[in-house]
Amino acid sequence: MVFFKKDGDVFLGSKILLQVFSVFIAVSLWLFVNGDSGSDTEKELPCEVHFLNLSSELTLKTNENVIDVGVLGPIDVLADLAPRDILCEVDIRGLGPGKYRLPIKVILPGVVQLKYVRPAHAEISLVRYGERVLPVHISIPGGLPVGLLMDSVELSPKEITVKGPEESLSSIGEAVVQPSIEELQKGERLILPVKLIKSDGTELSMSSEPSEVGLSAVLRKGLPRKRVPVEVSVSGKPDANFEVASIVASPSFVEIEGPEKALSSVEKVGTETIDLTDFDQDRSMMLPLRTSLPEGVQFLGDTSISVNVSLRAKTSTRLFARIPVETRGRSVYPGWTVSPQTVDVRVEGAAGLVESISADLPIQVYVDVTNIVSRQLRVPVTVKTKVKGLKVVTVDPERVTVRAKVD
Repeated sequence: MVFFKKDGDVFLGSKILLQVFSVFIAVSLWLFVNGDSGSDTEKELPCEVHFLNLSSELTLKTNENVIDVGVLGPIDVLADLAPRDILCEVDIRGLGPGKYRLPIKVILPGVVQLKYVRPAHAEISLVRYGERVLPVHISIPGGLPVGLLMDSVELSPKEITVKGPEESLSSIGEAVVQPSIEELQKGERLILPVKLIKSDGTELSMSSEPSEVGLSAVLRKGLPRKRVPVEVSVSGKPDANFEVASIVASPSFVEIEGPEKALSSVEKVGTETIDLTDFDQDRSMMLPLRTSLPEGVQFLGDTSISVNVSLRAKTSTRLFARIPVETRGRSVYPGWTVSPQTVDVRVEGAAGLVESISADLPIQVYVDVTNIVSRQLRVPVTVKTKVKGLKVVTVDPERVTVRAKVD
């Protein structure tokens, strides 16, 4: 076999030499690849954050739904590592409404080590949601022109429901629809969006159910009208044995008419004063309304109302303490002892009756030992009143122990 040419160069075309080179290259590549398989490397993976133990009454808001996790481990292990193999958790057990910054816990498989978490904490808000039912009011921007009023008003529906964070719900002052004068003058049924107005007069950006309501109304010439409650004025007190159960005015609301600015200052109207002194039974009467209304404001309809005053018996209680307990009834034993020997009794009755009780005890307290054959027994205490109209409220204790006296 010829390895060299005549000029002394290596004969590179030799098959044996080519085979040797091939084996050498293959072994080198194998050593290069497998020599680093046991060394560690880094990898970054996205991880979905799971929030644990969230109360059913709360809603969670956060921007940290997905984070980046850096891990360290063997090349062959990280090559197969996927986001589903990593758990990222935040425990919010026991937390109430508010804002929190909580650590994110990362759980890794096997030999994989955690290098970093971006971000390492989750900024969250826990919000309690609720709902409010609000009546819908009509608010005309700029108000009605002088000499016009709105009549035959129908809203459908009359109430709307608002759902959202409790803090936002509490800030709602009213729910309104705002038709324009031009829309009302057409006399057609209107479908208007509901606006939620805060207590400070600004509009709140929240949705309602329904978000629109129907409005039918007629504009006519005349002065604005207003329904105001009637307040019955009273003085004095009924008979000592009675107290006022109720005072009912009929009608309980009256309608007044006048300039809008003057109407806004009237929140209620009163009646002439009823003197309740020595009332001892129910009474009905007609009372005139007080006519001291602002200038330009007048009543529509009658200026007198019917008033019914209902009374009820005034009751009082009284405690009789340490009343001795007697024994009554036939017994097979010559006598009995009672333990405890006294009880406390509270009675109830008409105030005048209770206050009139003198030093004489108005009750009888005893236990009945008839047909008792046991030498010791707990028995109920019996209380009877000597005065008609008195009622026993409590007995303390309700039972006592009786012991037979045996010779």
